[in-house]
Amino acid sequence: MSLFRLISFRQFFRDITRQKMRTILTVVGIFWGTVSIVLLFAVGKGLHESVLKGAQGMGDKIAIVWPGVTAKGWKGMPPGKRVRYTADDVVAIRTRAKEVGAISLEYRSRGLLMKYGMNTATGGMSGVWAS
Repeated sequence: MSLFRLISFRQFFRDITRQKMRTILTVVGIFWGTVSIVLLFAVGKGLHESVLKGAQGMGDKIAIVWPGVTAKGWKGMPPGKRVRYTADDVVAIRTRAKEVGAISLEYRSRGLLMKYGMNTATGGMSGVWAS
């Protein structure tokens, strides 16, 4: 080992023993930074796995389309027109899009008054076609 390295190590250990608080804070900072990065990666990985698992719970290769509002006018219709899907739209997609395996509307009703004997409840109900 060269004399220069020996002197450098002596000076390093002398500085560590003289500046204990600075050394401790530096070590704690490095430790905390490493732990926080590992935790962030772990949380991100867990969230990713959870989202994938939740999406696979509905099924594989599923596309969901919601009605919306037009952004531009078309053939004399103004922008901002509401678009709603009908059973005829679904049948047209089924006959024209050969890649689509199954398609269905979702019927949804809210605020239904349901009765059974003397019991009454208000709730919602949704349903799809058998396909």
